[in-house]
Amino acid sequence: MEFTRYFSSLIKARGVPQLKVSQYQKIFNIMTLEMRIDETNKLLKYTKNAQTKVQLNKRNYSLYAKKHNLLRGKSPEALIKEFMSYE
Repeated sequence: MEFTRYFSSLIKARGVPQLKVSQYQKIFNIMTLEMRIDETNKLLKYTKNAQTKVQLNKRNYSLYAKKHNLLRGKSPEALIKEFMSYE
């Protein structure tokens, strides 16, 4: 939940940044993916069934891939900095 924590601390420190709607959509998509990844990781801890674990691992991989695609390998700081420079 690295991106979620960073964005939350940014808002607390500086207030809500003025960004384009498409940039906010991207931020919320990333945060949603992080929450879903966290959720599947928690489910994996408590799941005993091997087949269920395989399905959860596949789901986790898919979610990580989507998140990586949205971030394009950038850190949360770099992505927000890029968004702010386009204003």
